[in-house]
Amino acid sequence: MKVKKILLPLESSLKASPIGPAFEIAKKGNTEIIALDIVPINSSAGWNYKEILKRMKNKKSEPLLNELEEWGKRIGVKVKKVIESGSPTKKIIEVAKREKVDLIIIGETKGFLGVNPHMYLIIKKACCPVLVIGENSRRVPCKAWNIEFP
Repeated sequence: MKVKKILLPLESSLKASPIGPAFEIAKKGNTEIIALDIVPINSSAGWNYKEILKRMKNKKSEPLLNELEEWGKRIGVKVKKVIESGSPTKKIIEVAKREKVDLIIIGETKGFLGVNPHMYLIIKKACCPVLVIGENSRRVPCKAWNIEFP
């Protein structure tokens, strides 16, 4: 599997962080990380969505995305910052397709009976492989993942 672009959806509540493995894979080759932050919007609430989105971008998204971009510069990994609003599951699938990513890396979240239905939908509907970083995962070297770089 050749990896040129990695989609890294960010979720502050995740116990398992996909950030380290994404950068580890990206720095092995000339691989770009697309750091995606999604502002969930409840369409039935009747709020001023533009104002809410603007506030959330400034308070939550931008500092984290800027930090990832700086980290990427220090280790030689290109990071593209993307902020979207809407359903996180749908946006991950849409952005992966639009950006033509080769791999999605997400952190594990638990749901009923151990499988999060949103994670299941991402895995099922994604246009590329999805690597799920488990909550109790140990670090595994990239060479063990059989990933090739262009």
